[in-house]
Amino acid sequence: MDAPYTLIANETSGRRDADRLEALHRMLEEGLGEPVAYRPCKGGEGISEAAKAARDAGHGTVFAAGGDGTLSGIADVLKGSDVAMAPLPMGTFNFFARGLDIPEGDEAAVEALLSGEVRDFPVGEINGRIFLNNASLGVYPAILRARETVYENWGRSRIAAYWSVFKILIQPGHGMRLTVEVDGQSQTIHTPMVFVGSNPFQLRIFKLDGAELPEEGQLAFYYGQDVGRFAMLRTALWLGFKIARKDREFAMLAGREIKVWPQKTRKVTAALDGERFHFDPPVTMRLLEHSLKVVAPRAQEGAGRASAA
Repeated sequence: MDAPYTLIANETSGRRDADRLEALHRMLEEGLGEPVAYRPCKGGEGISEAAKAARDAGHGTVFAAGGDGTLSGIADVLKGSDVAMAPLPMGTFNFFARGLDIPEGDEAAVEALLSGEVRDFPVGEINGRIFLNNASLGVYPAILRARETVYENWGRSRIAAYWSVFKILIQPGHGMRLTVEVDGQSQTIHTPMVFVGSNPFQLRIFKLDGAELPEEGQLAFYYGQDVGRFAMLRTALWLGFKIARKDREFAMLAGREIKVWPQKTRKVTAALDGERFHFDPPVTMRLLEHSLKVVAPRAQEGAGRASAA
């Protein structure tokens, strides 16, 4: 009989090693009392293929061990299905799992998920590809390129991630001119970066205005108003200290459907949950409500577990 569960583990996420992943697999099988198919991957297509195999096999729950990019890739496959994703945080920031109150320690995370409940969860979408936390255009995809180089040289850590931000922002020439249409209303903006948030937890972490918008079915669309390198550094600093404010460091728009056309390029590079993708313009962003099933710690006492998925 096939295993009714799958563990997909990204071997390149965060602080990971083979022994840790195998221990995680054992904890799940012991806690569930049933077999768990184990699919270690090294990112990208491997993660998508493993998620497709679990979905097509009709598994009730896919345990997703990795960072936000890993979870986003698995969620993109599972969206619209009856298969639930159970996040096991093993990345650098783990915004999605932390927003669900899933602990970052392996044993605590497993315990919380095995006694958890299945919820419908809204996700963002850009040209058919979903994101769990955010999508961005402009300077941030360049930061991701720099971050991978820093990770290769110094290892994965939050300090390394912040250093890669500084390396890119001190360079000139990040401005772009965009036509933005929000729920049918158009305007032109000149900005170094666009940041679109779909996860209220992440927006609240940085104390950004508009954190409540995703809970109201809208995306929060932020853009910098000054393309100078020192202005961008100042904004990054204010965000780091969680004192960035609308109309000072950035402007904000809100809507259920947002379309963006760049004026000087035929392809749009976007970062979705820390992974880079290329899209044909216009890029169309929306919030898809009740489109993904996730396992999360129970909001209140009750019977059941992740196997209810």
